Amino acid sequence: MEEGIVIGIIDTRIWRESKMLNDDGVGPVPTRWKGRCESGERFNATTNCNRKLIGAKWFIDAFFADNEQPCNTTEFPEFLSPRDAEGHRTHTATTAAGSFVANASYKGLALGLV
Repeated sequence: MEEGIVIGIIDTRIWRESKMLNDDGVGPVPTRWKGRCESGERFNATTNCNRKLIGAKWFIDAFFADNEQPCNTTEFPEFLSPRDAEGHRTHTATTAAGSFVANASYKGLALGLV
């Protein structure tokens, strides 16, 4: 990936522990960046954002305005934060902006480079 490029991904959560979000070898955050990371449930902006994941926000006010009930976090695991609970959203984001990871697999199958 080209140095200094910022990819904006509008998705709906991120799992920071993904190896694809490791910032080893990534240069400094571009000075033109005006975004920010926001903390929330199981997501600490200070420790979960880095030079690879430079912005993470979450939006819930419209959901609450449209729904008479709160989030059903028992039946559908979700966090009131940028944290991804099930992995699909992180997969989508890291397809566009993830780092290469060697020896990746799905449950030990098909070992290779992602």
